[in-house]
Amino acid sequence: MLLLLSVSLIKAEGKGDREKVNSLIKKANLLRNSERNEEAVKYARKALIISRRSGYRDGLIKSFLALGEAYYYLSIEDPSLRSQSIKYFRKYLEFVKQDKNLKEISYTYNVIGILYRREGKYYEALKSYYSSLEFARRIKDSETMYKRISSASYNIAYLFHNIGLYNRALKYYKISLIQEKKLKRKEEIARALGNIALIHRKLGNYKVALKDTKEALKYAKEAGDFYQQTTFLNNIGYIYLTMKEFKKSLIYHRQALRLARGKNFEDMFPYIYSGLGELYYKTHKYKKARIYLLRALENDTHDDPDLERPLYRSLANTFIALNDMKQAKKYFNEYRKYMETRYSPQFFEKIEKLITTLENREKQTEIQLLNSEKRRRELVIKLFLLGSVVLIVLLLWIYFRYRAKQKMNRYLDKISRHDPLTGLSNRRDVLEKLEVEKKRTQRTGRPFVVVLCDIDDFKEVNDTYGHRGGDVVLKGVAEIFKSNLRREDIVGRWGGEEFIIVLCETSLGGAKQAIEKIRAIVEKTPFIYKKHKINITLTFGMCEYRSGFSIETCINLADEALYQGKESGKNRIESISLPS
Repeated sequence: MLLLLSVSLIKAEGKGDREKVNSLIKKANLLRNSERNEEAVKYARKALIISRRSGYRDGLIKSFLALGEAYYYLSIEDPSLRSQSIKYFRKYLEFVKQDKNLKEISYTYNVIGILYRREGKYYEALKSYYSSLEFARRIKDSETMYKRISSASYNIAYLFHNIGLYNRALKYYKISLIQEKKLKRKEEIARALGNIALIHRKLGNYKVALKDTKEALKYAKEAGDFYQQTTFLNNIGYIYLTMKEFKKSLIYHRQALRLARGKNFEDMFPYIYSGLGELYYKTHKYKKARIYLLRALENDTHDDPDLERPLYRSLANTFIALNDMKQAKKYFNEYRKYMETRYSPQFFEKIEKLITTLENREKQTEIQLLNSEKRRRELVIKLFLLGSVVLIVLLLWIYFRYRAKQKMNRYLDKISRHDPLTGLSNRRDVLEKLEVEKKRTQRTGRPFVVVLCDIDDFKEVNDTYGHRGGDVVLKGVAEIFKSNLRREDIVGRWGGEEFIIVLCETSLGGAKQAIEKIRAIVEKTPFIYKKHKINITLTFGMCEYRSGFSIETCINLADEALYQGKESGKNRIESISLPS
């Protein structure tokens, strides 16, 4: 086929520039499909030169696309070529935008997003993915629309997953899953389900994670996809490990290892070794744990935070258990360095602003497409990083040897459950405590009330006094909560300027009295920042929990009540009861 194209290329020299360009592009595409991308670049460049000289617009479009795709595949081996791929895809994007080719616009934004993500430029990647999704929703052909929405949503979810914004990741994985079920593509359904299960595991929903992973495994088997089967067997092993069912965990990890070895899936080895290492650590077989964790590190060729973050931390814990504090310090420093490099506070601030901007734009698009469908703004979850204090504490742990291990574990558990700014429980800690309260209510019949509250017009505080002024207000509000709630009550930071309160063994009437007291105190209390007095108010939404309903339903109704309070003028308390 290549020989025939070469002959046609020679003949084309006398037939005019357009025929020359088309012959060059055909050969470039054929070479790219044969994984001969360097040669493909040469032919596409020739086509580009002729197209520019002759003003052949279609030739320019085809040349830019061919060069973008050839450099895309070359950049997998040589990351320095990613900028070249982005350059040519952006030039291609200019033309398809002029032609209003929604399919190609969505495709191009999506590919550019993938290249930015591989560069570690998550802000630019997310912006491109959202643009891809926005244009995908306008495509008229249903099948193409489903494919483009699925691809863009999956990539958005994958990025959120990597940076720890798990609830946002879950939302977009589910959007991808819906599209794949419409397309009936079993491999892609399995992939989306598997990632949804991973998010549920991160959020502590282990039974849901186990159910979804087993369903994903079923789809992978039906599709004959052995690679995904290996992945899901290993993930089931992880879930059983988290549930402390160590025998079942070992069975599934070993099944995954056998399949990976049999099919020579070398890139799966670090994940499987890491799982076995964590399993042996949990069962106090520290020498075996060390062997498998180090194997995982040696075999790691990925750039996957879900692998590398826990791997460094597990190695640090294992060496502490083996009283090798030098190695423990080394791997904990690697863990800290990894976190500081990839997840700086400035990075999250930039991402949060982009998410707010793009999701507001997405909401406007959906309103136009779906004729007035209302969507509330989602909470922006702030994450925190381990700072230099962790290193200081680690040095103290090394000094105290055996006692150091216990201190480290206590400290890590604390920071994983508390908001670093206010010292209140974080979302994860509150949800775990709510499960305890739910069981208590089922046992005793005594109710509890879930309260969500939001600082009114908090954006104006940040705009006027800056984020430090806003932080002073957040900490001040947290202190008022701590001072005016009972010891048995639960209070946490739900996200951004929103807090959650759980009034234990309290009816809705009693809750209203307690919350009204807090509302009035906050309204009268100025918060001092650089000699400025900052006055704020709070709006509250509440719902009394009853047996037979889920915690999620109760929280959602409290959130709806909060929304009603905002709509009704703010600085007030609203409540919604569970249905009879």
